[in-house]
Amino acid sequence: AQFTGDWDTAHQLHEETLAQQRLGGGFYGLTTALYNTANSASFQGMHEVALAYATELVALAERELAADDYQKKLQYRALLAQCYEQAGEHEAAAAALAPLRDWLERQEQGAAVVQAWQIIGRAHLGLGEAEVAYEVLRRAVDLAEGLSGAYASPFLALAQACQQTGRAAEALVALTEAGQRINFDGPSMANHTHYFYLRYLLNGAVADLARAHDCLVEQADRFAHPEKRADYVARITLHRQVRAAYLAMRPAPLRVRLVRQDVPLGRPLVAEDYVTVDWTVDAGPADAALQAAAGEATLRRQRLARLMAEARAQGAAPTYGDLAQALQVSERTIERDIKQLAAGGHAIHTRRRQVPPT
Repeated sequence: AQFTGDWDTAHQLHEETLAQQRLGGGFYGLTTALYNTANSASFQGMHEVALAYATELVALAERELAADDYQKKLQYRALLAQCYEQAGEHEAAAAALAPLRDWLERQEQGAAVVQAWQIIGRAHLGLGEAEVAYEVLRRAVDLAEGLSGAYASPFLALAQACQQTGRAAEALVALTEAGQRINFDGPSMANHTHYFYLRYLLNGAVADLARAHDCLVEQADRFAHPEKRADYVARITLHRQVRAAYLAMRPAPLRVRLVRQDVPLGRPLVAEDYVTVDWTVDAGPADAALQAAAGEATLRRQRLARLMAEARAQGAAPTYGDLAQALQVSERTIERDIKQLAAGGHAIHTRRRQVPPT
């Protein structure tokens, strides 16, 4: 489930496995279950749960592992640091790795070593120490280049540090390297969102911001419960930044008075027949991206379909005149576009015409 982007189901399965391991599993089974459960909770923004499990994991490792088993201890402490970093607790993230810092300085390979340096670098970024972060993340990337597999995260973190320290050319190189390591045909996870958001920060293209937001929403929509969807957006720093930037680019909604959809045709209308509706005439980055890709006519029909859907969701049925005024076109254009939308299987909801989707 986790590899298909269904982190909601994955976390539930990890919790069930952890409960079973507590009843009779050995050290390896219990540590693996704690690791997986903490990791999935952290990804979803469930910081309290993630930190509780990761802290338990580190304590268990300190009790049971040999004093010089630094590799395993680093793996578990790196997870704890990651959970702190995801929660925005940057000093605590660095402190989690401090007991192994001397040993870490001497290491020249290993995925856990790369992860540890990456987390330390991101912690410095979070603390506003971008130059220090740059030096640390350069080290993480140098080590990551020697690893097999697609490790995009260190390159994304370095690109972010370069962007914050004015190294635009180097940021683009790191971002390009990250892009070559990301499977864009796979589930939309954090690396996708981070990649397109960094592209937006570097080139200012609203289409990239829209793509980053689309990736964020796509993953959030996979969670079954509304509170989990909200937490995924609101409780992770990168996601808050993407959402805020996207909303800042969107114009204010158009507030109109429309006839309620349950009001029958053929009689004079009175004040009680109307309802206030907020219309998203311009969706900002998303509309800009569609216009660039498909042209003005496609954008206009997309907006028309959105206005009809929003009106219906708010209990109203617009006339062709209402729609024409909102989109600043003629009623003949609205009529022509509605015919094309209906032919394409779109739902049509106006005072004149009600067509379900096909």
